[in-house]
Amino acid sequence: MQAANYIMSPICAILHPEEELTLSITRKVVVQLTVIFITKFQAGNLLEEEFFRIDYGTAPDGIIDARESADRADLSGREIIEVVEIDEKEMKVVR
Repeated sequence: MQAANYIMSPICAILHPEEELTLSITRKVVVQLTVIFITKFQAGNLLEEEFFRIDYGTAPDGIIDARESADRADLSGREIIEVVEIDEKEMKVVR
């Protein structure tokens, strides 16, 4: 995956009080479709990489503490209709 193809939007989410999980979110908006690529790191080690599609929604900019707001639609200011994990083959079509 070429990072140059995307607009970087860093998000830090703390999912559990004992676990700090940094999400490096990359997004590219196509019409009313936002595609985000999430790379999860913990203590400097790569945990996993995932592709997600958010229909009719946007990934919010900035720093997020997931414990403070479970309603991501409020953060983005738009209603998130559906979040779907997609594979790398489908991601190439979006590019």
